[in-house]
Amino acid sequence: MDAQGNALVIDPTRLAKVRLGDVVFKEKFIVSGVTTPLLSLGNVMRGGWSIHNDGTAQWRTKDDMWIPLFLKRDSVCAKGYIQLIQMSPLPSQNLHFRL
Repeated sequence: MDAQGNALVIDPTRLAKVRLGDVVFKEKFIVSGVTTPLLSLGNVMRGGWSIHNDGTAQWRTKDDMWIPLFLKRDSVCAKGYIQLIQMSPLPSQNLHFRL
């Protein structure tokens, strides 16, 4: 289901590289016809990242790395790029999150 509750036509999962500023990590994606991809923050939080807010700006940090964030309506957003790594379907598996 998409954010509006409509059924999505889903292709097999794909492995992709996500680049947010200077930070790059790998993630497994469900591929569908969407214009704005959503990333689960659960993996990010379990990976040791936290959200900081100084009253004028927000960002995600871990050690000496940081990702600028912004609000769009009631969603926390970041700008970046997604690069396909593997086109063939992946077997069901848990991917370990590395940052």
